[in-house]
Amino acid sequence: MLTALTIGNLAIVDSVDLELDAGMTALTGETGAGKSILIDAIGLVLGDRTDNRMIRSGCDRAEVSATFGIGALPDACAWLDAREIAHDGECIVRRVLVRDGRSRAFVNGSAVPITELSGLGERLLDIHGQHAHQSLTRRSYQRDLLDAYGGHREAATEVARAHRALRETRERLDALRQAADTQAARTDLLRFQINELEEAHLAPGEWQELEAEHRRLSNAEALGGRCISAIDALAEDSGAEEQLYNAVRIVEALTALDPALDESLKLLNSALIEIQEAIPNLRHYAETITVDPERLAAVDERMTRIHQLARKFRVEPDALPERLDALRDELDTLDNADAEIAALEQQSETHPIVYDDGRIVAMVCRRDL
Repeated sequence: MLTALTIGNLAIVDSVDLELDAGMTALTGETGAGKSILIDAIGLVLGDRTDNRMIRSGCDRAEVSATFGIGALPDACAWLDAREIAHDGECIVRRVLVRDGRSRAFVNGSAVPITELSGLGERLLDIHGQHAHQSLTRRSYQRDLLDAYGGHREAATEVARAHRALRETRERLDALRQAADTQAARTDLLRFQINELEEAHLAPGEWQELEAEHRRLSNAEALGGRCISAIDALAEDSGAEEQLYNAVRIVEALTALDPALDESLKLLNSALIEIQEAIPNLRHYAETITVDPERLAAVDERMTRIHQLARKFRVEPDALPERLDALRDELDTLDNADAEIAALEQQSETHPIVYDDGRIVAMVCRRDL
């Protein structure tokens, strides 16, 4: 029930605070006293359309706030719960009109689109006047009353569930039938594309491996020569290895005089060991690196082919294997479409809902629904 109404700067009303108790409340007054403004204000919080002319002259904004007790209104509670709006048995709807902007609505402090506000309003209150907000005029509400009076809510829910399932089945069936018109041409194209990609024998990660090998082969001569230079800088006379060895000997002698240098000695020894291990590794790499023009040409040709396919299928080269999987999945879906159409047709024909000219006329009761 409506328990409170607050109006500010609406039409000729400066400010009104109205509290309502349980039972009947009558508001009386002469013509022009503003009774209809109260009804208009309630209509605003129920989702009525408005314009800035309703704002009181000389004011920039108008505001209407209504408080409802909804403990006995499960539909209103469900509406709030569906939008995760806390209520605790009370619903406060506030509508704000701004002269230089669009109106806004708030429910229990949460902003709500104006387009949704009427959905809450019809669950809160009926206005019996000029056929506004009269739920009895709605066919859906009349059906709900009839079902409730006859004790058929459970059956009505079952019919709604069955109708929803049938509608989804028919929508899926229509989509598959429409797709079947172009299925043959699409299937031929998919088979051609799949065959083209399969002939390329693409492997996941191959593109990255080819790029790395191409860099190595293209720079093989420089890689080998610079490795030799690095080895010379480390291992030749007066190289880094010899100089670091001499430094170790010096610090060893100093450590005998001051143990505080022990940590530095450990670091130098560690560096010397790492240099001594790096030298044979570099020498082995320099011996194994070779200039191979034939392999470089083969890698170039392979990368060119993959790049051509990537441009054709409009993906990055390393995404071609995933593209092939997607094409295969689509082809499987199209190949299975006929079987799915037949199954959906059978499901539609045996559905418990009976139609006549687009309207439900009967529902066959089955225990396995």
